[in-house]
Parts: sequence; C-alpha cells; structure tokens
Amino acid sequence: MRIYLLPAMVLLFASCTSETSDKQHTGSDAPVVVDKGQALFRQYCSTCHNPLKNLTGPALKGAVARWANDTTSLKAFIRNPGKMIASGDPRAVAAFEAYKPTVMTAFPQLSNEDLDLIIHYFENAR
Repeated sequence: MRIYLLPAMVLLFASCTSETSDKQHTGSDAPVVVDKGQALFRQYCSTCHNPLKNLTGPALKGAVARWANDTTSLKAFIRNPGKMIASGDPRAVAAFEAYKPTVMTAFPQLSNEDLDLIIHYFENAR
C-alpha cells in the first residue's frame, strides 16, 4: 500500500503547485498566458509600443481589427515589416506612412505561439 501512496502524493502536490503558478502575480484568476504575453510584450514591444497609447509606434489595442482580423498578415508584418511595406501591402504602408521615417524592427525569431500570446496580451489590455 505504501508503494502506491508516494506517487499519489507526488501527483497531488504537483497539481496543487501548478494550479497556483497558473495565476498572475496579482492574485487574479487570469491564466499564466497573460503573464507570458506581458513578458514577451515587455521584452520585444514596449520600447516603441504601449497597448493603450501612441508612442514611437501606435497603440496596439485594436490592432487586430485594424488588420481586418487578419492575424496571419499581422504576424507577417511583425516578423518582417520592411518586406510587407516593400510589397505594397496597404495596411503595412499605412502604418509606415503614419510613423515614418521610423520602420518597425523585424522580429523573425518570434514563433506563432509567441505572437499569439503578445496579441492576446495587448488586445485585452485595460
């Protein structure tokens, strides 16, 4: 009986600790996705962007709507804005025209998951 008790205790402990670590540091019920998105945003985006106000670049809340809910193109722009501007993409050109001569830094290293987390973070900012 003791042989089976130890693995059960380990599983119980693991489930308890993962539940508490899946919350924001603020104690809210938001999942760890917000923390990861916020951390990625701070690392890659916050130098030029704020979710709610214009800085060197535009406020990002509402960017998905401005890109006609085309997250594939939005992600392509984030990964290589210069290429999309050069291709004549109207949303990329409009973004460039609004903030030129500054061209957004390319982030080809960001995965789709990273970009999903970042987008989720700024679209849900308050």
